[in-house]
Amino acid sequence: MKSAMDLSGRLLIATTAVKDRNFSKTVCLVAKYSDYGTIGIIVNRPLLMTIGRFNKKFSHSILADNPIYCGGPVNPNHITLTAWIPHSNDVGFELRYNVNKVETEEISIREEGAQIRGYLGCASWAPYQLLMEILRGDWLVADIGYLFDTKERGEKLWEAMVARINPGMLLFRELPDDPSLN
Repeated sequence: MKSAMDLSGRLLIATTAVKDRNFSKTVCLVAKYSDYGTIGIIVNRPLLMTIGRFNKKFSHSILADNPIYCGGPVNPNHITLTAWIPHSNDVGFELRYNVNKVETEEISIREEGAQIRGYLGCASWAPYQLLMEILRGDWLVADIGYLFDTKERGEKLWEAMVARINPGMLLFRELPDDPSLN
């Protein structure tokens, strides 16, 4: 069943209200949103690892040197392959999520400029949990186009997104999780 407020394909930017270290200063891409729950991947936590180093079955593949990101705390040993394929007119892209190895290899060869990434784990929310977190102020919601309006990647991506959507929030970015530690 499709939800009245479908967040699929949208970005979630963690606010400073998020206290869970798994999501602190993250940018998440919502892969699937429904009344049954939500699945997404964190897109700004690169790991110092490649797909080939993580999984030996990829070591001699054309995919071996592509990066791996921490996708989230759920099922952290499972790798999800994605392909970000730019449109030929340089406006937008097609995202293929949870692509199998053979198809990902074909995309890598066939699609010029395609970015292949592996994500370990994912983010998951129970039905209506994400909606409640948004209403509580834990997340900012943004169009996926914001990803391509900045050259920043990794940890700097969160700051660039926040600066564009809610610059005042950057004043609180250095606060410790536990203010009594000041």
